[in-house]
Amino acid sequence: MNHIGPKVFACWNIFEKAISPEGKLDVICERLKIVLAKNKRPRQTLRELINFRNKVAHGTTVLLKENITHDVDQYLDEFLGKRPLAIWEEYCTEENAVRSREDIEKILKLIHEKVKPKDDPLFGFGIYEASASFQKNS
Repeated sequence: MNHIGPKVFACWNIFEKAISPEGKLDVICERLKIVLAKNKRPRQTLRELINFRNKVAHGTTVLLKENITHDVDQYLDEFLGKRPLAIWEEYCTEENAVRSREDIEKILKLIHEKVKPKDDPLFGFGIYEASASFQKNS
């Protein structure tokens, strides 16, 4: 949002720190007349990703408890192979990663098609170029 925002709003710096990532998407979509249903994909996935990011970036201590009764013969195998997971750990699945990539790509394509930024491809590779030369000291 902070990449495309200044291309859509001259005053983007006001939005950048004042509103949430979802709020930024709302104002950009409203300006570009893009409709994304809030409780359906791909918008729903964006909300999940923002929540996931916030849980990881602003982590807090969480006590994870599990009450399980084990058969003595199977206890060690089961106990050593399993442990309770935090919500963000449960979210880390291949299915969620694939869905997230697909849905975020849909959102980005919708926005990019409306804005059509010049000399700014939707998915470009970062390129760095440098050169050097040697000078002989006399």
